[in-house]
Amino acid sequence: MKNHKISKIILIVILILLIIFIIHTVRNYIILNKIFNQELGYADKTNISYMKKQYNENEPEKISTSECYRKDNKSMIVMKNEGDNTTIFWADSETHEQIMLKPEELTATKGFLNTNVSIPMIVSSMELNNFASKLLSSMTSIISTDKINNEETYCIRLNYLVRFDGNKSWVSKENGMIIRQTDGFSEVDGKLYTNLIEFTDYTFDNVTDDNVAKPNLDGYAVN
Repeated sequence: MKNHKISKIILIVILILLIIFIIHTVRNYIILNKIFNQELGYADKTNISYMKKQYNENEPEKISTSECYRKDNKSMIVMKNEGDNTTIFWADSETHEQIMLKPEELTATKGFLNTNVSIPMIVSSMELNNFASKLLSSMTSIISTDKINNEETYCIRLNYLVRFDGNKSWVSKENGMIIRQTDGFSEVDGKLYTNLIEFTDYTFDNVTDDNVAKPNLDGYAVN
């Protein structure tokens, strides 16, 4: 009789845990599928711009910024660190040309690269383009809600229950765009602090030819 009662309790606990897991999976699937469909709406955009800010949680005042532009096959990134030193990257994915400039030093480096500025994505980048892959990620991800810069977001740890890497992405509930994400850790005095990236000022179809014009290298020492 006692063993039967214990077995019944164990069965009830297992049933409750199973129901919780099903609710967890269904909720996550709905959210990830929603974000996937939102990302499809801008995944192929070729006229985009946004601002990227990078910093460490231990020193949030030391911010590196990147102004990112793309128009068709041409991209331009203007990076500034906390000392206001500027590095400019220009690329043409059609000709595979790339130029890196340091205006303060009047130096430039030419190379070849097939790349373009793109909108950061979390779901489409993981190729969750079928039911099975979405279901697996729904089962193994942790999704909560948070408010970032007065915007309602989903805080997503994609596939955390199998990867345990601690990476997070905060995605806008309204449009599915990434607002913030972690970028590994930095060690300071024996302690680990999270590196963060914030994305702001997304635009579509506003980038002009001037924004992505090939840099004039007159006066530069070119490597």
